[in-house]
Amino acid sequence: MKNLFLLFLALFLSYGSLLAQNEELEKGNLLIETNTGLGAFGNNSVGLGNTGFAFLRSNGASYFSIGGDVGYFVIDRLALKLGLGFSGGSEDAGVLNVFNYKVGAKYYIIDKIPAELSFTGSRIENFNENPIFMGLQSGYAIFFANNKVSIEPGFRYNISLNNDFYEDFFQLNVGFTVHL
Repeated sequence: MKNLFLLFLALFLSYGSLLAQNEELEKGNLLIETNTGLGAFGNNSVGLGNTGFAFLRSNGASYFSIGGDVGYFVIDRLALKLGLGFSGGSEDAGVLNVFNYKVGAKYYIIDKIPAELSFTGSRIENFNENPIFMGLQSGYAIFFANNKVSIEPGFRYNISLNNDFYEDFFQLNVGFTVHL
């Protein structure tokens, strides 16, 4: 786990000195983003910390998540982000109302490789132990529409910060980002 974090950090910092080519990633610009989860792999992972869109039906139970993130570029290629989301499920799912939040930073390495470090958490209705995760996310940004929109397929690893109940889990995502 520690090695994964150090590898991610090394990749994040190693390309930081390259020149920016994409004006949408410059200081002072905004981004609005949501992710569509293709899968979350691990126990206790459905809907936790999710500030994107997801729908899952398993063993007669249905789960969903809805939400999004907003970011502000404090320097070229580095945006600070906040996200909010809501997850829920059918009565068979066991978890009914979950409020999700995210605080993090997203850096575009050579304008095409977004790397994110964020803290996500959930407030579960009528539950005493609420999860908090540190997430490491990366992928590839495909820009179109005059660089105003990007599709960002990628992966995310969520490290539980209260692992006495919640476990780490891995996600595959497709992000949709509007750059303003």
